[in-house]
Amino acid sequence: MLKTKNKKILSAVLAAAVLCGSAAVFTGCQNGSSDTTSGSQNDNSTEISNTEESSNDTQSKDDSETVSDEESTESSENESDGYWLAEIGDSGTCGENVKWELRENGELVISGSGDMYDYFTKDVVTDPKDTKFTGHNIQTVTIEKGVSSIGNNAFHGFADMTSITIPDSVTSIGEYAFEDCQGLTSINIPDSVTSIGMAAFFGCTGLNDLHISNSLTEIGDFIFDSCEELTSITIPDGVTSIGDMAFSSCDRLTSITIPDSVTSIGEYAFQNCPVLTSVTIPDSVTTIEFGAFEDCELLANITIPDSVTNMGGLVFNNTLWYEKQPDGVVYAGKVAYGYKGDEPSDTNVVLKDDTVGIAGSAFKLETWITSMTVPESVKNIGLEAFENYITHIVMYVKSGSAAETYAKENNIPFVAE
Repeated sequence: MLKTKNKKILSAVLAAAVLCGSAAVFTGCQNGSSDTTSGSQNDNSTEISNTEESSNDTQSKDDSETVSDEESTESSENESDGYWLAEIGDSGTCGENVKWELRENGELVISGSGDMYDYFTKDVVTDPKDTKFTGHNIQTVTIEKGVSSIGNNAFHGFADMTSITIPDSVTSIGEYAFEDCQGLTSINIPDSVTSIGMAAFFGCTGLNDLHISNSLTEIGDFIFDSCEELTSITIPDGVTSIGDMAFSSCDRLTSITIPDSVTSIGEYAFQNCPVLTSVTIPDSVTTIEFGAFEDCELLANITIPDSVTNMGGLVFNNTLWYEKQPDGVVYAGKVAYGYKGDEPSDTNVVLKDDTVGIAGSAFKLETWITSMTVPESVKNIGLEAFENYITHIVMYVKSGSAAETYAKENNIPFVAE
């Protein structure tokens, strides 16, 4: 299951372009194009009454169409659906005080001071500031010192870009800034960068060499989703949260290092990393959200600390770790993760005395359970833990406990001691 990316759709322009020989397509304001070609052809609609005049007109019309075709070709080479062709040496603005210039060998240079513009995913230009470069076949990008931010969607879809230089004057990288830059193989995010927007490197399928800024405090949603060539990831000290689908579908990821500063791991954060074999979750982590390691098929060795009290459903489903667990109630650390195996003869489930949580969806499908004894040590019960038979179970709880509160809030019959 994948989450839908909630991209902002504003009145602006999507980066998408083609180098054609020595020219590259840049998005820009639509120029006021004249309709002289159409007018010229319409003039030839006059009725001709004699053969000679008709013959002469036919020749004239052919000449006119030839001229019109040439004009049309020339026009299409310089203007297409609001895009215009900029040859090597052309330049423009991409911020209040930031400029771009296309140089030899497909090098795009960004220079100046301050922030780049934000760009969005709609191909209608309504504001002059939304003129920008686009990127197919632009090989390299150099951002010069002085530029302080990389805007939303700034290099979106630069499929042929192989490298980019980011100076230490840059402090933020916008949403979708490098999405689908499939030719990008390495990137050094300098320590000056303190924030990276959602899906900034989503779909960078060739990225295999990554340095993440040591100044980040969070890894946001979708940031490195579908970076298929990444083999190892070291999350910097100081990061406190790993966002939803942050490293999902990293097909070749075999190693991750999670520092002691991390307290939460988001939904599907490492989902579908099929060759990841082991992971150590540090003692600082208290929350692991829904599906965080789901479909990591070779994940066999997992260290889950006692600090984890809040766990979503399906966190370790379809992993070797889960397959190796014995039948009965399965525990992930001290969290009751679910029930494995056939329906037992005893329909009462007694959780271990030191259980600290019940995972989301843990017993959702176990309709055979008639009662459950939940110790006072349980502090968190996940979403839909008993959803399918919530009125057909009696919970035995301690008076004043979190389990009693949960039973009351969800209308579950209970007995408090």
